[in-house]
Amino acid sequence: MQCPACGNMNRAGVKFCAKCGKPLPQQPAEAATPQTPAYSPPPAPPAPAQIPPVAPAAKPSPAARTLPWKNIAIGCAIYLLGMICGALLLAGVLYGVEWSKVAAPFAPASPAWITPAAPPFAPTTKP
Repeated sequence: MQCPACGNMNRAGVKFCAKCGKPLPQQPAEAATPQTPAYSPPPAPPAPAQIPPVAPAAKPSPAARTLPWKNIAIGCAIYLLGMICGALLLAGVLYGVEWSKVAAPFAPASPAWITPAAPPFAPTTKP
């Protein structure tokens, strides 16, 4: 809407001019608001297509469903071996030399060729 005083273009439905502030002539309410169409709901989606039923799958045999006992035994043996090695390693780290003292009574006697020999030369003393 154009202001009759200053000629500024204003939005439709405003009462005063944005530039000069003078009152604008009012239009009838029907002309100021455009007609909006009545709400119509969206069309319904089409019906889903019929899906044929699926035949049930064949049941696996009992041998295929169970784990063979050999695999279970091997797994348990590996687990126990790992636990024993871990315990020995932990004992060696924590106790060090003391652990060898604990295990000494169970160790076999050392053969003579492992015992330390005399030095190759005799120490000399100064007169």
